[in-house]
Formats: sequence, structure tokens, C-alpha cells
Amino acid sequence: MARRPSGAVLVALVLLVGATSCAGGSPGDAADRRVIRSGDPSVRGSEAELQTIVGQAREVANLYENAASVAAGPCMRAAGFEYWEPALRGDGGPVVVDPEHPEANEDDPQARNAAYVAALSREEQVAYNRALLGDESDGDPIEIEDASGEVAIEFLSGGCLGEARAAVMPDGTFAEVQTYLYRLEALPQDVTSRVRDSPEYHDLSAALLACLRKDGVDAADVGADPATFGDLDDDQAEAARSCSERLDAAGPLGSLRDAAAAVVLEDNASLVGEWRAAYRGLLRTLRDQLGLEE
Repeated sequence: MARRPSGAVLVALVLLVGATSCAGGSPGDAADRRVIRSGDPSVRGSEAELQTIVGQAREVANLYENAASVAAGPCMRAAGFEYWEPALRGDGGPVVVDPEHPEANEDDPQARNAAYVAALSREEQVAYNRALLGDESDGDPIEIEDASGEVAIEFLSGGCLGEARAAVMPDGTFAEVQTYLYRLEALPQDVTSRVRDSPEYHDLSAALLACLRKDGVDAADVGADPATFGDLDDDQAEAARSCSERLDAAGPLGSLRDAAAAVVLEDNASLVGEWRAAYRGLLRTLRDQLGLEE
């Protein structure tokens, strides 16, 4: 359910949920999967290709949310609230507030909306929230998120923002975009799972553990994937990075990820093909509505 709208959704009821850890489209369980092996030059670049596809889905979802946030302005003012439409870059992305230099943000619409809502009473904040998101809002206190915040509000379809979404992308297209995003964002997770199931990964992890033990470091749960280093304390993580460099693990890991991505792309060829066919049309429609150049 969670998605990553850009900072264009300036002030809203923040319903923080964890990033989706699974989604439809991952075929079978580990026992049914093909063994992933590194070294096949024909799959080089497959992970980058997959990341490009996922990035396209995020681009459309964020661009759509930006367009809807802009379109919500007249409705919010008609409801009796001040509301400044988000400032957008030329590519349709939000202008990011700089938290290190707040004096530069005084005229930024996002900062002005945040300051306006922060000055409202509790009752006024709830009213603002319901005007923006609809009566489905439960009236919890509003928290202000900057452009890097994660706000899960796509399931609240009422209020000025819901009306704006319907106007910007009618006929269920928003749900279509969200479905694509939900399914496509699961694919890199499938890649990681397949890599960690592979015999080569287990061998790399065993070599890393042996290196750590030789250096006097006890880190039994670490794997060869640097993402697992985040569970270690600072000294252990530094030792793991040092061992990884000495083992030259980055090359085999990258090759394994390309091999796994190639399998994931093949297993999800129908989904990827549908998305590629839909992408340009969705993007063109939104850019036209925002008056953005290709």
C-alpha cells in the first residue's frame, strides 16, 4: 500500500506504513527457482535495465501526485484555507526544501503550507486535513513532512486531493499506476532474494565470515551483500567492508545480481511489456496537463 509521493503532497495526515516487502509477480518459491550463476556476459546490465523500469513507474506516480497537488489549490482555498500550490521543477518534480538553509525557503510554497498548518489549532488542523483528504481521514494529528518524507495516502480518495486526482487522471488510471508501481517495485526485492539463495552467494558469505574471524571479528549473521552490514555495529561494519574489498566481492555480486535480474525480467516479461507499452502514454498525458516539455 505504501508509495513514495514526492514532496508535492505538502501537508496531509501522515499515515506512515512500512515500505512494501512483497507483492504479486514473484514466481514460485525458492525451491522452484533456477540456480543463479555469475559470469554470463549476455545478462550484463540487466539489473540497470530493471532499475530503469522501476524508476519510470516511480516517475509517473510522483508526477501524477505533483499534478494532483497543484490542482487541489483552488478547492482548498474555496474551503476557506490558505494553500500554495507546490513549486515544480521543469521536469515536473518538486522543488526540494533545503533544511540546512531555512532562510532560502521563506517563499517556497511547501514551506509556507507547512508553516500555515503548524500555526492552526488542533481542530483547524483536523478540518484542513479532512478538506484535503476527505471524510475518510480519522483526524489524527498532522505531521509535517519535507520533500524526502514518505506519506501513504493513496487510499484516501476524498477531499480536494481526491477530486484533483480524479480530474488529473480519471477513469481508474491512478489505480492502474499504483498497481504497476506496487508490482514493479517488488522485482528488485525478488532479485535480492534470488541472489541470496544462490550457491555462489553462500560461498562468498562463507569467505567473508572466514576473513572476519581471521581479523578477530565475530559477526555470525553477516552476508556478502553489503546491505547486511547495516545490522552490524560500526567497527564490525568497517571490518566487513574491508574484507569485502580484499575478497573483491563486488564483481561477483554484481554479476550475480545481473544474472538474477535477467531471470526476473524473463519471468515477468508480460508485466514489463505492459508497462513499457503504457509508460509513454501516461507520461505524455501528465506532462501535457502540467505544461511540461518532453
